[in-house]
Amino acid sequence: MPDLAGTREALRGADVELEATLQRALSEGPADPRAALADAVRALRQAAIPAQNGSSRRGGGAPAAGAGGALLREIAAGAALAAAHRATEEPADPESVARGRRAQAALSAAPALTERLVPAEVLEARAPRAEPSLRAAVERAAAAGESLARRELQDADLRGLVLSGVDLSEASLEGANLSGCDLSGANLAGADLTRARLAGARLPNASLRGARLAEAQASGAVLSGADLRGAVLQRAWLEGARLSGADLRGADLFGAIARGADLDGARADALLFSHVDLTGARFTRANLEGAVFFRCEAAGADFAESLLEGATLTGVRAERASFRKARARALRVDPASTLRGADLSEAALDGARLRGIDLEGARLDGASADGADLRGSRLRDASLTGLAGHASLDGGRP
Repeated sequence: MPDLAGTREALRGADVELEATLQRALSEGPADPRAALADAVRALRQAAIPAQNGSSRRGGGAPAAGAGGALLREIAAGAALAAAHRATEEPADPESVARGRRAQAALSAAPALTERLVPAEVLEARAPRAEPSLRAAVERAAAAGESLARRELQDADLRGLVLSGVDLSEASLEGANLSGCDLSGANLAGADLTRARLAGARLPNASLRGARLAEAQASGAVLSGADLRGAVLQRAWLEGARLSGADLRGADLFGAIARGADLDGARADALLFSHVDLTGARFTRANLEGAVFFRCEAAGADFAESLLEGATLTGVRAERASFRKARARALRVDPASTLRGADLSEAALDGARLRGIDLEGARLDGASADGADLRGSRLRDASLTGLAGHASLDGGRP
C-alpha cells in the first residue's frame, strides 16, 4: 500500500515550480470553482489513499518529487483551488458545503502539502457552513424525545449536543459535525455518516449497524460496546478511538487508520482487515477467530490473550507486537509478514504455520507449538526457552 509518510516527504521536497503553480491558481482562479474543487479532491485522494481494488502506482510507493512532478503540480493547483473555495464567507448550498468539507478532509490528510503551499490566511478562513437553524431544530427534537429517523441533516453543525438515546436511524448525516457530541445509546443504524466529524464524540453502546462511516473523522471517539456490525468504515480515521467490547463483525475497514485504537474485548471474528493501520492498537482479549489481516501495519500492536485461532496474516508488519498468551492455534502467517521482536511467550501456537517469516529477536518462551511449522523462519536472537510441543524447525535460519 502507498506510504502516506512517504507521500508527505515527496511533497515536502517538491521543487519551486509547485509554488509557482500555486500562485497562478490563487491569482487566476477557476471559471467554475466547484468543478475545480471536485478535481482537487480527486487528485488529493489519488495521492494519499490506495485504490480499493488493490491497484496502486508503479512501485507501490509515494509519488517522487522528480518522476511524479506532473501529479504533484496537479495536487498543488488543486489544493490551492480547494483552499480558495473554502475561504468563502457566504452561506452555501448543501452541495457546496459538502464539497468544502471534503476539501478540508483531503487537505488534512496531507499536512506537509498544506504547511508548504497553502497560505495561513486561507487555512484560517471558515469553510462553507450549513443553515444554523438546523442545529436548533435537532436540539429541540432531542429534548422533546422526538425521533430523528431518516432526517436530512447533511453538514449540520451539531457539535457538543446531547443526543443520548436519540433515534437517528437511517438519518443522512453526511459531512455533519458531531465532534464532542454525547450519542450514548443512540440508534444510528443505517445512518449515513460519510465524512462526518466525530472527534471526541461519545457513542458507548450506540447502534451503528449497517451505518456508513466512510472517511469519517472519529479520532478519540468513544465507541465502547457499540454495534458496528456491517458498518462501512472505509478510510475512516479511528486513531485513539475506544472500541472496547464493540461488535465489528462484517464491517468494512478498508484503508482505515486505527493507530492506538483500543479494541479490548471487541468482536471481530472472521473480519477482513485490509490495508488498515493498526500501529499500537490494542486487541487484548478480542475475538479475532478466523480474521484476515491483509497488508496491515501493526507494529507495537497488543494482541495479548486474544483469540486468533485460524486467523491469517498476509503482508503484515507486526514488529514488536505482543501475542502473549494469545490462543492462536492454526494461525497462518505468510513469509511476506514480519514478527521481528514480537512477544509470543506462552501463546498457544499448536498447528500454526509460521514458515519462512522473520522472527528475529522474537520471544516464544513457554509457548506451545505442537505441530507448528517454523521451517525457514529467521530466528536470530529469538528466545525459545521452554517452547513446548514438537514444532518443525528444520532449516530455521539463525
